[in-house]
Amino acid sequence: MGTIQRQDGFTLTELIIAIAVLAIVVAAATPSFFKMIEKERLELTVETVIADFNFFRQEGLKRRVPDFAFNVSDGTSWCYGIAVGTCSCTTVNSCTVRQVTGSDFNGIATVSSSAAKYTYDWVRGTVTAGTITFNTAGGYDLRIVINGLGRASICSPSDNIPAYQSC
Repeated sequence: MGTIQRQDGFTLTELIIAIAVLAIVVAAATPSFFKMIEKERLELTVETVIADFNFFRQEGLKRRVPDFAFNVSDGTSWCYGIAVGTCSCTTVNSCTVRQVTGSDFNGIATVSSSAAKYTYDWVRGTVTAGTITFNTAGGYDLRIVINGLGRASICSPSDNIPAYQSC
C-alpha cells in the first residue's frame, strides 16, 4: 500500500502571488513616504529658523546695540544671518554672530521674506514685523509670522500641512 507523504512549504504559484502583493503594497506606499519626508524636512527647517530668530532676540537684548539685525536673503539660494547692522549671508563670514545657508537644509525650493532685515530694538523690546515663507518642490509651504513684539508663529498658507493652522 502506498502512504501519502505530507509536504511542507510554498508552491511556486503561492510565492509569485505573495511577491506580487508585496510589490503592489510597496508601490502604493512609496509616494506617500516621500511626501512625509518632504513635510518633515520643511517643518524642521522652519522650526530651526524660529529657534535662531529667538536666539537673535536674546542676543539683541544681551548686546544692547542699536542696529542688531536678522538678515534674510530669499529666493532659491536663500540664507539668513545675524549681525550688528546689515550683513550679506551670501558672503562668507559677513554675518558676525551667525550665518546659515539654505544648502544646510534639504528639500526647500524657495524662500520669500517680506523684509530683508528684521531689526531688534532693545529699548522697546520690539522687532520689525513681517513674514518668511518656505516652499518645497512638492508644493508644501509654511510661513513664519513675526509680530511687532518679536513673537514668531508658524502657519500654513495653502493649508496642506494639517499640524499647523491656516494663514
